[in-house]
Amino acid sequence: MHKTYHTKMAVDILNGSPVAVCAVIGFPHGNSTVDIKAAETLQVIKDGAAEVDMVVNVGKVLQGDWNYIDSEIKTIQDTSLRNHAKLKVIF
Repeated sequence: MHKTYHTKMAVDILNGSPVAVCAVIGFPHGNSTVDIKAAETLQVIKDGAAEVDMVVNVGKVLQGDWNYIDSEIKTIQDTSLRNHAKLKVIF
């Protein structure tokens, strides 16, 4: 789901089922700052998401700024792992 404010509702609806909730952060172009993405990651995990899909910063990819992308992914990965959630990266 890409509307992060629906995460808790989805968790509540799926309670008791084998289906886990995955929330998408940085949708659609990944333009949010790393700090905002980290805060969004923490919020969706707090709301019950078991997985986080992160959209990388498309502008930085197009610029070839791989140091930024590497740092961005590492930051969100650390945030996810510290809070027991899986991370998937969307390019």
